[in-house]
Amino acid sequence: IQGVEAEATIAPTAYLSLRLSYAYLDPKYKEWEAPSTASPGAMLDLSDTPFAYIPEHAGTAALLLNLPVGDANGELQFQLSYSARSAVYINAFGTADQIRSLPADVFDTVYQRSFDLVDANLTWANALGSNLDITAYVKNATDERYAVGSISQ
Repeated sequence: IQGVEAEATIAPTAYLSLRLSYAYLDPKYKEWEAPSTASPGAMLDLSDTPFAYIPEHAGTAALLLNLPVGDANGELQFQLSYSARSAVYINAFGTADQIRSLPADVFDTVYQRSFDLVDANLTWANALGSNLDITAYVKNATDERYAVGSISQ
């Protein structure tokens, strides 16, 4: 697997920052062969089998705001994040050509189309000067539907 990742943080003030990240991955098998079950003694070239759960592109942008609450009352921390990921195979049990030739209802169980997510959270860190953090959060605010796994049978 080869690729590149980049991260940056921009902090225009002591209380405000923007975090950005991007990853590009290019996974490929140099060589992969397996015995054929259809033709005993023959070998199958499986080097075109896609890697499961590895997106070609993935990125995140997060806006963070940290505000002190009085002298010793802790800090309010707000974070809003957007993340996006390109399509992935979630169950790669054949070469790319074999998977693409599956019927649509089966293909959708092995391939996750690209999607993006929006999350937000608000934390009162060191609430009232204690060691207690109180957090409220929203995960997947846009109610995006996506697969997290698949099992072939």
